[in-house]
Amino acid sequence: MYRSSIARILTLCLLLRLWPYVAADEWTEPSLFHGTSILIYPDYEGHQARNHTATAARFYCYYGVKGYLTFGWWLPAAADADYSHVAPDNEDFEWYEHTTTAITCINGRCHVGVANWNNNNDSKKPAFVEKYVLGSAPLMNDNAGKFHVSYFDREGGPVVVGTVRTLSGRQSFVDECYKALRTLRRMREQRGLEIPFQLNDICGAPTRSDSLQQPLLLG
Repeated sequence: MYRSSIARILTLCLLLRLWPYVAADEWTEPSLFHGTSILIYPDYEGHQARNHTATAARFYCYYGVKGYLTFGWWLPAAADADYSHVAPDNEDFEWYEHTTTAITCINGRCHVGVANWNNNNDSKKPAFVEKYVLGSAPLMNDNAGKFHVSYFDREGGPVVVGTVRTLSGRQSFVDECYKALRTLRRMREQRGLEIPFQLNDICGAPTRSDSLQQPLLLG
């Protein structure tokens, strides 16, 4: 019961609750990205793979060097999971998360404190407060990118692995980036979140079709 309840309230930054896109040698500038992650609870007692449990997450994250802010959804850890509701402008997300301490990195391994909240304006306290250890590992094919790996800094904690798709600074994703940035800014304002960095416009110029459909409520 404990494992399943924690699994429903983790991220990533994620996630991939991230969360894991902040290795010291990679990220020295702000970035906005779309993440996909798998949260794995290993069988630490019997060490049997069949006893592992897993939950998936998809999220949007603004990494601001000093910390991050992210929102996302829990999904079944299955290839046929429905993620059609995952969208940068869907404010009916399930959870959001932000850092509570500065991200500190040594030799490519980073430590950070986080608070994860259910997306409920009536929430008076976080769903959980944790410490993460973040890192990354190259895939066998360097052109495929990297796996990003994190784990809860406590005994028996889960492990998170995932990938990210950078939106900021990429013309092909500029509309998606702006939609996510609008959602993040409204979330910060509506909930009065105090974060040690600005949600600056790092997306680039929007396409004409997007600018005609919605004003850029950035600021």
